[in-house]
Amino acid sequence: MGTKPDPKARIEAEARLKAAQQVKSEAESALKASQVISAGADQVLTKARADLEAAQAKLGAAQEELGGAKARLAAAHSSIPTDAVARAEKAAKDATERLNAARAKAEAAQAVATTAAANTATAQDAYTSALKALKDAEAASAEAKRFDWEKMSEAQRLDYVNHRVAEMTNEYRSQGGLEKLPMVKRYNALMTEFANWVAEDPKDAQGNDRRLNHIPTVDENIPGATREDKERFLITRTLGDDQIYAAAENMSYRSGYGVDSQETADALAKSIFTGLTNSKGHNRNFLNPSINAAGSGLGYNKATGVFIYIWRGLGFAQPNQPVDVYTVASTKHLAGSDAIAGVSYKDNRYVLAGDYKNNKTSADYQKIKAPLSEGLTGTLATAPTTDGGIDTADAQEKVAAAQAQLDSAKQKEVKAVEAATVANSAVESATTAANSAKADLESKTQQANEAQAALITQAQTAVDAAQSRVTTAQSSVEDAKKALGAAETNKQAADAVVKANTAKLAEAEANVATAEKEVAATTN
Repeated sequence: MGTKPDPKARIEAEARLKAAQQVKSEAESALKASQVISAGADQVLTKARADLEAAQAKLGAAQEELGGAKARLAAAHSSIPTDAVARAEKAAKDATERLNAARAKAEAAQAVATTAAANTATAQDAYTSALKALKDAEAASAEAKRFDWEKMSEAQRLDYVNHRVAEMTNEYRSQGGLEKLPMVKRYNALMTEFANWVAEDPKDAQGNDRRLNHIPTVDENIPGATREDKERFLITRTLGDDQIYAAAENMSYRSGYGVDSQETADALAKSIFTGLTNSKGHNRNFLNPSINAAGSGLGYNKATGVFIYIWRGLGFAQPNQPVDVYTVASTKHLAGSDAIAGVSYKDNRYVLAGDYKNNKTSADYQKIKAPLSEGLTGTLATAPTTDGGIDTADAQEKVAAAQAQLDSAKQKEVKAVEAATVANSAVESATTAANSAKADLESKTQQANEAQAALITQAQTAVDAAQSRVTTAQSSVEDAKKALGAAETNKQAADAVVKANTAKLAEAEANVATAEKEVAATTN
């Protein structure tokens, strides 16, 4: 038979059960509360991890952007010149090269001009020296012995008059802008023969000179002239193989003059020249631009005192050059007087063809045309025969040679100066072009530098902004890391509380089971 239940023990056992149940209920509530806290901490931890990943992603993007900005900044600092700058640099380089070449040419041209000027100065000195030597020789010749008129033959005196007229004629042509005429010995001889033939002719019943006529054709009616005479003195006659394309002839009749003294001979020469130039037709022949040489002679009839002067202008075809041509030289140093003193050109009033009788008015006459032919070169003796005096031919030749060298040097100097002027002008143009190219290069370079500076500023601004974003992202990452750490700590603490509460609940449940057993034991 069992024991009788103890009411007091039952009451105590129930009281302990109730207390254990209360503890269990509290433990369950605490566990649920800690589980809620743990779930919240877990959400916070998850969000903190997501925030950290997002912050790290933004940091990576910001760092990548910063790298790109720095690369663009570096590229901006080392950017190469633009195409415009490159073209401007090439243009400036080319212009500088052209300028240097132009300067080199100008220096060379200036050197040539300087040399030419020096050569001109040297030639001028040589010409001055030669001219002085000629003047000294002429003075010495004049002092040594002038013409000894008493020792000169009549033929020499007549040659003297003929030569003086030739000097005056050449001076006259020169004043009219025409070539001086050299004389041809063979035609001098022919004109002398012609002049003597005319002077020897007896006058007709009226006292007229029958032969004082030009002979244009062999059919010309010349009293007292045979056909042979007319053929010999024909105005168009040529000697030997001469090629003559033009001829003009003047005749002068003079009486009351003589050659007994040099003074009377000079008066005769002056009278012949003045008489012919005062006649429009004869003057026109002297000024014929188509002739390039002449022959003349002076005939004299001592019995009648008649002088006949015949001059024939000759136009030799080039390059036909008479071998006996000579230049008409001045007799001033031999005669003591200048044949050309007082010679004065009568301008264009006396040039019209065909008016030998002076019937035209001055207004009808035309100007002389430019010379149609080149002058011939004299090579033989240049003065009448003399018995004395110092020969100045060598000094004259030296003066002529020095003059030619001086003229050549002056021409070369003019050309050299012109070349130097052209070269200097080219330097000025090249300098202008080079300065323009340089200014263009400076402008293009400045524009490129300004563009580069703007690009650098823009890139630097982008770098600064990217750096700021990186710094902000780094700060966000640090904050996210801190938040994650705190969330992990809170989660760990919440998990610990859950664990503790779970243990307490298990303990409370065990206590409840024990109390229930005790209550059951008190009931039986």
